[in-house]
Amino acid sequence: VCEAYIRGYCPKGVQCPRKHERTTKTVVCKHWLRGLCKKGDMCEFLHEYNLKRMPECWFYTQTGECTNAECIYVHIDPKSKKSECPGYQRGFCHDGPRCRYKHTTRVLCPSFLVGFCPQGKECAFGHPNHDIEALVRAARAEAAPTACRPRRRRPSRAHRISRPIRA
Repeated sequence: VCEAYIRGYCPKGVQCPRKHERTTKTVVCKHWLRGLCKKGDMCEFLHEYNLKRMPECWFYTQTGECTNAECIYVHIDPKSKKSECPGYQRGFCHDGPRCRYKHTTRVLCPSFLVGFCPQGKECAFGHPNHDIEALVRAARAEAAPTACRPRRRRPSRAHRISRPIRA
């Protein structure tokens, strides 16, 4: 079991060779800190002040900086975090909230939505990869009943009766 993960954050993320499982409550409840947690004992987060187990600073994760000199939240360098989920980047992740990769929501590219983005993969906006026609074809193929017809067999030439050629 990874000791860093138990303390609240493992810098190795998914590359860590040790197990990342939550056996106890590892992070302080951000709602409890503000006096707003309604789950009480059923909450999956800690309800105690523990500076080693504080949640991440929302401002730092969003902007890369925090202007509050007395901020009690954890400031983690975004570069050291886990990599982005390739499925989520294409538009859909089958693992959903259980995915071990980062799900970053990006604003959709207006040019791409109109039909073409000149910046391609270098564009800072999101380019969803939804091939609607392929999805429709796959759905039709799956729904269409397959009819089996017996093949017609041609009679073999060996079974024909040979007739003399008349001159």
